[in-house]
Amino acid sequence: MFGNTFKSTKKQLISVRAWVLVIVISMGLFTLLGLMGMPNRDPIKRHHDEMYANFSVRMANLSAQLEAHCEAFHVVTFGSSLLASAVTQDTFFNKRFQQQGKPITVTRIFQPGAVYSMLEDPILNNFLEKFQPDLLCIEDQSFFLEPINGIIRSRSQWSKIHRNYVFNLNRMKHFLLPQIFSEPATIRKTDNPIIVDSSLTFDIDHAVLDSIIPQQDSLDFEIRMRKVRNWRASSRFNKLVQTLAEKGTTVAVINVPRPEQIEKAYLLKRERSKRERLIRKYQQKTNFEYWPFESAFPFRYYWDTRHVNKYGRKIYSDWLLERIDQHYEKQGR
Repeated sequence: MFGNTFKSTKKQLISVRAWVLVIVISMGLFTLLGLMGMPNRDPIKRHHDEMYANFSVRMANLSAQLEAHCEAFHVVTFGSSLLASAVTQDTFFNKRFQQQGKPITVTRIFQPGAVYSMLEDPILNNFLEKFQPDLLCIEDQSFFLEPINGIIRSRSQWSKIHRNYVFNLNRMKHFLLPQIFSEPATIRKTDNPIIVDSSLTFDIDHAVLDSIIPQQDSLDFEIRMRKVRNWRASSRFNKLVQTLAEKGTTVAVINVPRPEQIEKAYLLKRERSKRERLIRKYQQKTNFEYWPFESAFPFRYYWDTRHVNKYGRKIYSDWLLERIDQHYEKQGR
């Protein structure tokens, strides 16, 4: 009479075949957007591209500035943001040595994120060949260690596809709804790739020097285990330092310390042994020294788990000045 009032209704489920089709189409769109290129356009894909452009300008300005100073005992320091944080500006060193009546000049060069491959950068190498420093101080992390993420190189193609995908997707969103979505940053291949301030120098404060690492971070932190590179990983740089050594340059790898608990644990025993073997290899081939920082730095000398603050910088810069002075005196200048 009333029909099947309580008739059950089955939910219409999406079939497995339909899910497979959706996944295949999604992967196809991702691959298409990841691989296709936009005519006459190139996205600013990595922050490191811009930082390297800044580095190039700073190096050009440094080269022009140093041409007038040819009689002093020249010291060049090079490293990543770790060195930029730990080693203060050149004026600190040069004024102190001037007060002592010693003709020592110190030049700080850094590239944030620099690893050992940066030692083979043609701009840096050409500068060192031309400038011929008496002492070249290289931050230990930039000299010894593999990058933090060992899988970076194996994922480089995947990262490239992903960056292209994000860029092209944002281009499409801007094309369809320009009032809502702004155009992503691009650089024309026919133009100067990145416009940077032509007056840039290395004479800047890199770190958040007034900060101190929060207490919770000093109690709960991660130790990232590191690996030491091998001698052959920097073949061009090896030839350069051998050439520099023949002309009297000493290469000193300087230990820029991490907080004490990290510093003593980030290398396994086998990696420490590998580092010692690498040191001996360079000592056999070049005028090579390794300067360990013997003091233990607590977390209060850092603004994060790697970069020292102004308190750590003061101690470290005083230490480096003393080590440079000792080396100068040993040379019998």
